[in-house]
Amino acid sequence: MLRVKTYPEATEPVLPVPLTELAAGQLARLHTADLVGRDRELLFALGFVTRSRFRLCKSGNPWIVQIRGTRVGLSEAVAHRLLVIPERASEGHG
Repeated sequence: MLRVKTYPEATEPVLPVPLTELAAGQLARLHTADLVGRDRELLFALGFVTRSRFRLCKSGNPWIVQIRGTRVGLSEAVAHRLLVIPERASEGHG
C-alpha cells in the first residue's frame, strides 16, 4: 500500500509513482528503491539515494537519468522498481 508523502517544499501531498511513468525531461526525487543487493548498492554509490533529485533524460529501455552531473542507464525492470515524486515545472531547480 502506497502512503501519501508530504514534503516541506510541496504545497499538497503527492503520491509516489514508478519512474517508468515519467516523461523525458521531467524532474523528480527518489522516494524509495524496491531493490536489494548489488542493484541497490550501485544506485546508492552513484548518488541515487532517497530524496535525490534527478532528471529523466530518456524513457524506454534503457531509461537514462541524470543525477547531478552523472547519467545512468537503468533497465526497464530496475526503473519500474524505483518510486519517485515528480516535481512540477514551477518548483525550484536547486
